[in-house]
Amino acid sequence: MAKVLNFVLLFALLLQSCHSTKQEVESHQTPKKRDTLSKLKQSMSSLIEDKLIEEGYDIGIVKYVENSDCPYVIYNENSKVQFDPINFDSTEFASFKSNDLKVYFKYRPLRRMNRCNEASPIELVSIKKRED
Repeated sequence: MAKVLNFVLLFALLLQSCHSTKQEVESHQTPKKRDTLSKLKQSMSSLIEDKLIEEGYDIGIVKYVENSDCPYVIYNENSKVQFDPINFDSTEFASFKSNDLKVYFKYRPLRRMNRCNEASPIELVSIKKRED
């Protein structure tokens, strides 16, 4: 009977030690997996951005301007110029009217009188939300 009890105790101790080793290994792998996943997301984001820029998109931020004839402008992050998209109210682009929204956008410059002093008029051709 004592041999059976010793065997059961030894077996239980062995199982417990294997289980704790498994937990230790898993806990060490998790941060590594997170780092790899984070690097992969950054690489994908960079590739997407490069492709969109190659297709003619600019990088910008939608800004709300209080007390202006141009309630929303797009600030071009590369050229530091502000644009007044005259067709921002169209159903195609209205969903992008959100302060500090990061976007990729294509536009056509317009040769017309400015509606406001702080931004040049443009016609949006395409706009996409940026994930940052």
